[in-house]
Amino acid sequence: MSCILEICSGIVQGTVIGPLLFVALLFINDIIEIFSDGSCVCKLFADDVKMYATLDANDDCKGLFDKLKSVEKWCSEWQLSISVKKCAVIHIHSGNTRPVIGPSFDIGGSALPIVDHVRCISR
Repeated sequence: MSCILEICSGIVQGTVIGPLLFVALLFINDIIEIFSDGSCVCKLFADDVKMYATLDANDDCKGLFDKLKSVEKWCSEWQLSISVKKCAVIHIHSGNTRPVIGPSFDIGGSALPIVDHVRCISR
């Protein structure tokens, strides 16, 4: 059994119930409207957004790039900052195909690193 600890504000990070109590869930739910055209998919978990798309050619990257810029604009309008250090690009492809590289992605002028794995805690 854990010790009782008085918390004056916020929600303890890492708790199971934390995402359920996260007030911004109601605040950020309209971000999915950016993805309503189906060219890119987003997944929400608390205040995290994951976005992805199937890319068959370098030209397909433009749609993903445009969605990222739309998310940036949405965050700016709602005065929310993006934690760029938590952002990355990952190319997933089958062993016998070359990944579509496309343009480099950035947020606010900071280039996003291309990684070969990411940690995902959402279910």
